[in-house]
Amino acid sequence: MASLSINKRKKSNGDIRYLALIRVSKNGNVVYNESRTFSKNAAAKSWGSESDEIQYINRNYIDNIDYDRLKKIDNYYQDER
Repeated sequence: MASLSINKRKKSNGDIRYLALIRVSKNGNVVYNESRTFSKNAAAKSWGSESDEIQYINRNYIDNIDYDRLKKIDNYYQDER
């Protein structure tokens, strides 16, 4: 099952940051997670809800997760940054 959580963090200088965490678990064990930090809550929600990982896993979740596809998606996002 894939899930998205957003945590509000306060930096030492007082700035607020939002940590978006995508977590995939299977049989109670975390098998994949990815996080990204944003300065705005809306940006964190948008990234997480529109993330290809969440959409792919929720549509096609089966016993064997396609790790190669998840890695390609992760590399795609890394290249955009």
